[in-house]
Amino acid sequence: MAVDDAQGELFAPVSYTLRPALIGADGAPPFIVIGCSREKRRESAPAEKLYISSRFKASLALVHALAAPHAVLSAKHGIVASGALLEPYDLHLSALSAAEQEAWARQALEELRTCARGRSVTLLATSEYVEPLINANNNSGKPLNVQAPWSALGKPDVGVWLSQAKRMVGRIHDLKSLYSWISDQRSGGHVLDFWELSKKSVPKRGVYIFLDRQEPNFLQIHPRIVRVGTHGVSQGSMATLRGRLRNHLGPATEVGNHRGSIFRLHVGRAMLEAEQRGAHLPTWGAGQDADARVKAVEADHEIAVSRYLRELEVALIAIDDEPAKGSLRASVEAQLIALCSEGMRTIDTPSDHWLGRSSPIALIRGSGLWNIRGVGADYDPNGRGSVSTIVER
Repeated sequence: MAVDDAQGELFAPVSYTLRPALIGADGAPPFIVIGCSREKRRESAPAEKLYISSRFKASLALVHALAAPHAVLSAKHGIVASGALLEPYDLHLSALSAAEQEAWARQALEELRTCARGRSVTLLATSEYVEPLINANNNSGKPLNVQAPWSALGKPDVGVWLSQAKRMVGRIHDLKSLYSWISDQRSGGHVLDFWELSKKSVPKRGVYIFLDRQEPNFLQIHPRIVRVGTHGVSQGSMATLRGRLRNHLGPATEVGNHRGSIFRLHVGRAMLEAEQRGAHLPTWGAGQDADARVKAVEADHEIAVSRYLRELEVALIAIDDEPAKGSLRASVEAQLIALCSEGMRTIDTPSDHWLGRSSPIALIRGSGLWNIRGVGADYDPNGRGSVSTIVER
């Protein structure tokens, strides 16, 4: 191996598996198993209180925040219910022979199969405990869906994982709350079919959330959030929410203007990439305006974009504040984009067939949003413009 290659591996950033370890395929939390620790109380206690290491406590706090079913993994007892009363003991898995470890793993796996009840399983345990279980699972007739996010991490990295997982759990909670709010708005008739925009009442000012019916959200409930935006926040702007939405949708003729809507531009460019027709329409996105001849050539593609957009839903958050960069509207927009995309660790993973997967822009492909500005920024659950701001309003 070349020296440069070796150094590349040595200094490659650690990869942290978060979402699959915290969200099952059905959107529900997995069954989580917390590895025991050497540090214990000196008196008998329920399993979740017997172990007192900082790692164990942080893992337990994470599980409770996620409201996930869970158990403890013990070298002496195998899979233990969190409330089971245990006596202090001094046994580490490394003290067992290879054959004893294999027997321990097979027994623990059978107990785990019963406890999980069809859920995926996340093992929050170090590699010494994970490897025998993974081997037993791989050799079983019906292997469980198991995530072991710490298996390749050192002790310092486990602490980083727990910190990042805590942030993601907070985002999961708030994104779930946002979808619940949207569902309530839909029941009250306040979520629009975008094609019906001209027939519906729209607040003068606010924030919009586009949802794609063809995209399942992380709860496996249609539709998924695919864009967040607002309108004129520069001081003195006269732009309205309806005007901004009309720019996105286009007129009744469906021949919109992608130079007046970044949303249309992104969608149209992804369509060209998906169809490998970019070379046939090189003017798309070129310049702030175009003459009649160019617009005529682009007309059919503008119509295709309009027909794609008109199938979306849009939820509206009425916020009638004056245009300003520090406005509540600007804060809500930024916070919701961050909620969906913090660190490019999406909770709502876009499907393989989502049109945005064909976008030439990595931020769109990776985030599942037709947004660029603010994508990947940190979400502040206690800050101005967070989901609690919306729900409380």
